Amino acid sequence: MSELRVGLEGYTPGSAPGVVSSSLSVTNTTGGTAGTATFVKITDGTATASVAVPGTGGSSLLVATGTTAAVTSLTTATTGNGTAYDFGSARANISAAVLVNGTVTAGTVRLEGSHDNSNWIPLTTSATLATGVNQDVSKSGVAYRFARAVVGTTVTGGGSVTVTVAAA
Repeated sequence: MSELRVGLEGYTPGSAPGVVSSSLSVTNTTGGTAGTATFVKITDGTATASVAVPGTGGSSLLVATGTTAAVTSLTTATTGNGTAYDFGSARANISAAVLVNGTVTAGTVRLEGSHDNSNWIPLTTSATLATGVNQDVSKSGVAYRFARAVVGTTVTGGGSVTVTVAAA
Protein backbone atom coordinates (compact mmCIF):
# COMPACT_ATOMS: atom_id res chain seq x y z
CA MET A 1 0.00 0.00 0.00
CA SER A 2 1.13 3.52 -0.70
CA GLU A 3 1.29 6.13 2.03
CA LEU A 4 1.57 9.91 2.12
CA ARG A 5 2.39 11.76 5.33
CA VAL A 6 1.11 15.31 5.62
CA GLY A 7 2.88 17.63 8.06
CA LEU A 8 1.37 20.86 9.36
CA GLU A 9 4.06 23.53 9.46
CA GLY A 10 4.21 25.44 12.71
CA TYR A 11 1.70 23.12 14.41
CA THR A 12 2.27 21.92 17.96
CA PRO A 13 0.28 18.77 18.83
CA GLY A 14 -2.65 19.65 21.07
CA SER A 15 -2.63 23.37 20.17
CA ALA A 16 -5.70 23.34 17.93
CA PRO A 17 -8.97 21.50 18.53
CA GLY A 18 -9.93 19.09 15.76
CA VAL A 19 -6.35 18.27 14.78
CA VAL A 20 -5.06 15.17 16.50
CA SER A 21 -1.46 14.96 15.31
CA SER A 22 1.19 16.99 13.56
CA SER A 23 1.56 14.37 10.85
CA LEU A 24 -1.44 12.65 9.32
CA SER A 25 -1.07 9.37 7.48
CA VAL A 26 -3.10 8.96 4.29
CA THR A 27 -3.11 5.36 3.15
CA ASN A 28 -4.47 3.99 -0.10
CA THR A 29 -7.08 1.45 1.02
CA THR A 30 -7.94 0.02 -2.38
CA GLY A 31 -5.77 -3.10 -1.94
CA GLY A 32 -2.61 -1.66 -3.49
CA THR A 33 -4.21 -0.29 -6.65
CA ALA A 34 -4.50 3.40 -7.40
CA GLY A 35 -7.69 4.94 -6.03
CA THR A 36 -9.38 7.96 -7.53
CA ALA A 37 -8.42 10.20 -4.60
CA THR A 38 -8.06 10.32 -0.85
CA PHE A 39 -9.35 13.25 1.20
CA VAL A 40 -8.37 14.41 4.68
CA LYS A 41 -10.29 17.16 6.46
CA ILE A 42 -8.47 19.20 9.11
CA THR A 43 -10.52 21.65 11.16
CA ASP A 44 -10.29 23.88 14.20
CA GLY A 45 -14.09 24.00 14.44
CA THR A 46 -14.49 27.07 12.21
CA ALA A 47 -11.95 27.01 9.39
CA THR A 48 -11.44 23.80 7.45
CA ALA A 49 -8.50 22.60 5.36
CA SER A 50 -9.21 19.80 2.91
CA VAL A 51 -6.23 17.85 1.61
CA ALA A 52 -6.90 15.97 -1.63
CA VAL A 53 -4.39 13.33 -2.65
CA PRO A 54 -4.67 11.61 -6.05
CA GLY A 55 -4.33 7.83 -6.21
CA THR A 56 -0.86 6.24 -6.11
CA GLY A 57 -0.17 7.35 -9.69
CA GLY A 58 -0.72 11.01 -8.83
CA SER A 59 1.94 13.57 -8.16
CA SER A 60 0.13 16.54 -6.65
CA LEU A 61 -1.31 17.70 -3.36
CA LEU A 62 -4.17 20.19 -3.11
CA VAL A 63 -4.92 22.03 0.11
CA ALA A 64 -8.00 24.28 0.31
CA THR A 65 -8.85 26.35 3.36
CA GLY A 66 -11.81 28.44 4.38
CA THR A 67 -15.10 28.02 6.17
CA THR A 68 -17.69 25.50 5.06
CA ALA A 69 -19.89 25.88 8.14
CA ALA A 70 -22.93 28.16 7.85
CA VAL A 71 -22.04 31.78 8.54
CA THR A 72 -24.31 34.78 9.12
CA SER A 73 -24.22 37.23 6.21
CA LEU A 74 -27.12 39.50 7.28
CA THR A 75 -28.27 40.04 10.87
CA THR A 76 -31.66 41.70 11.52
CA ALA A 77 -31.20 43.71 8.34
CA THR A 78 -33.69 45.83 6.43
CA THR A 79 -31.36 47.01 3.66
CA GLY A 80 -27.85 46.59 2.22
CA ASN A 81 -25.20 44.04 1.36
CA GLY A 82 -24.42 41.26 3.79
CA THR A 83 -20.98 40.27 5.01
CA ALA A 84 -19.04 38.45 2.29
CA TYR A 85 -17.50 35.08 3.19
CA ASP A 86 -14.42 33.43 1.74
CA PHE A 87 -14.90 29.67 1.39
CA GLY A 88 -11.15 29.22 0.76
CA SER A 89 -11.67 27.82 -2.71
CA ALA A 90 -14.46 27.82 -5.25
CA ARG A 91 -17.59 25.93 -4.13
CA ALA A 92 -20.15 24.62 -6.60
CA ASN A 93 -23.09 24.53 -4.19
CA ILE A 94 -23.97 27.68 -2.25
CA SER A 95 -27.12 28.10 -0.19
CA ALA A 96 -28.68 30.68 2.08
CA ALA A 97 -31.30 30.28 4.81
CA VAL A 98 -33.50 33.40 4.80
CA LEU A 99 -35.15 33.90 8.20
CA VAL A 100 -37.86 36.55 8.59
CA ASN A 101 -38.00 38.36 11.94
CA GLY A 102 -41.28 40.05 12.98
CA THR A 103 -43.85 41.55 10.63
CA VAL A 104 -42.68 42.06 7.05
CA THR A 105 -44.92 43.65 4.40
CA ALA A 106 -42.33 43.87 1.58
CA GLY A 107 -38.72 43.13 0.78
CA THR A 108 -36.47 40.80 -1.23
CA VAL A 109 -33.19 38.96 -0.65
CA ARG A 110 -30.82 37.41 -3.20
CA LEU A 111 -27.58 35.43 -3.10
CA GLU A 112 -24.48 36.82 -4.84
CA GLY A 113 -21.15 35.19 -5.71
CA SER A 114 -17.69 36.49 -6.57
CA HIS A 115 -14.32 35.11 -7.61
CA ASP A 116 -12.36 38.10 -6.28
CA ASN A 117 -14.51 39.56 -3.44
CA SER A 118 -14.87 42.73 -5.51
CA ASN A 119 -17.06 41.99 -8.55
CA TRP A 120 -20.39 40.46 -7.53
CA ILE A 121 -22.81 38.43 -9.66
CA PRO A 122 -26.42 37.62 -8.70
CA LEU A 123 -26.64 33.83 -8.33
CA THR A 124 -30.38 33.59 -7.69
CA THR A 125 -33.56 35.45 -8.38
CA SER A 126 -34.71 37.49 -5.42
CA ALA A 127 -36.76 35.75 -2.73
CA THR A 128 -39.86 37.78 -1.84
CA LEU A 129 -40.18 38.12 1.93
CA ALA A 130 -43.39 37.58 3.94
CA THR A 131 -44.20 37.43 7.65
CA GLY A 132 -43.54 33.98 9.12
CA VAL A 133 -42.12 32.51 5.88
CA ASN A 134 -38.50 31.32 6.06
CA GLN A 135 -36.93 30.33 2.74
CA ASP A 136 -34.00 28.55 1.14
CA VAL A 137 -32.17 30.37 -1.64
CA SER A 138 -29.53 28.26 -3.37
CA LYS A 139 -27.41 27.84 -6.47
CA SER A 140 -25.71 24.67 -7.69
CA GLY A 141 -23.49 23.83 -10.62
CA VAL A 142 -21.43 27.05 -10.67
CA ALA A 143 -18.31 27.70 -8.62
CA TYR A 144 -17.59 30.84 -6.60
CA ARG A 145 -15.08 31.41 -3.81
CA PHE A 146 -16.98 34.25 -2.11
CA ALA A 147 -20.69 34.60 -1.32
CA ARG A 148 -22.98 37.10 0.39
CA ALA A 149 -26.67 37.82 0.87
CA VAL A 150 -28.09 41.12 -0.36
CA VAL A 151 -31.36 42.88 0.51
CA GLY A 152 -32.54 43.87 -2.97
CA THR A 153 -35.74 45.66 -1.97
CA THR A 154 -35.89 47.33 1.45
CA VAL A 155 -37.61 45.25 4.13
CA THR A 156 -40.69 47.12 5.41
CA GLY A 157 -43.43 46.55 8.00
CA GLY A 158 -41.24 46.81 11.09
CA GLY A 159 -39.54 43.42 10.74
CA SER A 160 -36.12 42.39 9.45
CA VAL A 161 -34.27 39.48 7.90
CA THR A 162 -31.36 37.31 9.04
CA VAL A 163 -29.52 35.25 6.42
CA THR A 164 -26.95 32.49 6.92
CA VAL A 165 -24.82 31.25 4.01
CA ALA A 166 -23.13 27.85 3.54
CA ALA A 167 -21.26 26.11 0.74
CA ALA A 168 -20.12 22.62 -0.18
